[in-house]
Amino acid sequence: MGKLLGIIACAREKGYSINEYNQVDHPIQKKILEIISNMAEIPLSDINLGTDGCGLPIASVPLKNMALSYLKFAAPK
Repeated sequence: MGKLLGIIACAREKGYSINEYNQVDHPIQKKILEIISNMAEIPLSDINLGTDGCGLPIASVPLKNMALSYLKFAAPK
């Protein structure tokens, strides 16, 4: 429930509609994928998408790229 509320709050803060925030073509979902792409250093076209149990898009990247994104999150510099 926390991630849903976080996504809705972020969408609202950015001035996006909160209707259909769970759709992959919603601006907040596009922004999330852009962040994942940047953090994981992987082109958007190489990110695989699925759906989690809450109906939200979920991104899949190679393990190397996932580890890189975690490293950047933990130690940004």
